[in-house]
Amino acid sequence: MDDQRLMYTALLGLPKPWEVQKVEFKVISLPLDGEVHVWVGLPEGTLWVCPVCQAGAPIHDHKERTWRHLDTCQFRTLIHARIPRLKCPNCGIKQLDIPWAEKGARFTALFEVFAIEWLKLATVKAVAQQLGLTWDEVDGIQQRAVARGKARQELTVPRYAGVDETSFQKRHEYVTVVSDLEKQEVLYVADGRSAKALDGFWSQYTADQLKQIVAVAMDMCEPFLKSIKNNLPDWESKVVFDKFHIAQLVGRAMDKVRRQEYLELEAEGNKVLKKTKYLWLENPTTRTKGETREFNLLRDRVNRSSRAWALKETLMGLFDMTYLGGNCPVRS
Repeated sequence: MDDQRLMYTALLGLPKPWEVQKVEFKVISLPLDGEVHVWVGLPEGTLWVCPVCQAGAPIHDHKERTWRHLDTCQFRTLIHARIPRLKCPNCGIKQLDIPWAEKGARFTALFEVFAIEWLKLATVKAVAQQLGLTWDEVDGIQQRAVARGKARQELTVPRYAGVDETSFQKRHEYVTVVSDLEKQEVLYVADGRSAKALDGFWSQYTADQLKQIVAVAMDMCEPFLKSIKNNLPDWESKVVFDKFHIAQLVGRAMDKVRRQEYLELEAEGNKVLKKTKYLWLENPTTRTKGETREFNLLRDRVNRSSRAWALKETLMGLFDMTYLGGNCPVRS
């Protein structure tokens, strides 16, 4: 084997008996535009086994394929091969697995690794422009990487799970995300934000495994709550609503009490609550000493608003409490 073929055999990491049979440089335009074409094949007389059952299987025919590889210097490099299809006595016609690319991919494994490293730093669109690919081609590389990662991931039951939705593409598309709050790992992603989208997460586990889940942190999304009710045993004692949405509901209730009292006092000619809405809703820890003193004087002049405010702050104080065994993982 000449040095050129030997070099590309090493660059592709080809195991025997695969070999580089020919390397050709095609000039597109001088001085810097060209392509390197590498033909890979098998020696005549090679005996193979079925990729499914490992039984001896002769070659039935071949299928011509081409893959994009890492550039050679600045030149686009393409790998060509006639992939054998084997005639297995047990499984029928099966295509032989190849060592340099994933089944169905149009890029070599090394090229996909290169693209994935770019995807860690930039968007699909930017990577596509940088590598001279279409958006769909880069997205396909990304999807295959995710599938490989999920295949390697062991199915674990989280003690504390977090359920949320997130949007992308200018907030027009939504996905449901479930995370392990202790390990800070994403466990599950599904299209949409419906009960059906979340049902897929619970379906991975047995009934005994679902009992191991101690708590689920979530917002007050009705479809998510419906899914939890239908799938999680003892869900009533396990659901933990996040602080933001609870604070939002309590704040609305507080303001409703203030508005009712304001109307009653105003009818008596008392305007003490006029333009005080945000004083009752703001975080008291951000006030200066003077502002706190003035607010306390205001509280002394009204009854129901003052009591509603005290109840609101007492409830919010629960989120500052810690579990006796340490910080609770589902604390918002």
